[in-house]
Amino acid sequence: MFTSEDFELPLEVQLKLRVVYDDIDKADDIAALKDNLKHLTKLLVQYQHLIKNLLMKQLESESSNILKQIDVSDDGKINIVDTDS
Repeated sequence: MFTSEDFELPLEVQLKLRVVYDDIDKADDIAALKDNLKHLTKLLVQYQHLIKNLLMKQLESESSNILKQIDVSDDGKINIVDTDS
């Protein structure tokens, strides 16, 4: 489903990440770091939830399309119906 290139961050994103890492390394306010970590954790969970919902809806849509193309005969044989013509 994914290729190795899918996991490689573009240079622009790598630069942004480097800037954030530098800011974190310079930070000395533990309370602010804790607050930011909590915020980032919440964002991560929200994004995971959104992606899960997006994938479920896409899967439901694709499944519905596929089911429209399947016909089961009385003797149980499954036939793929050409719906494009």
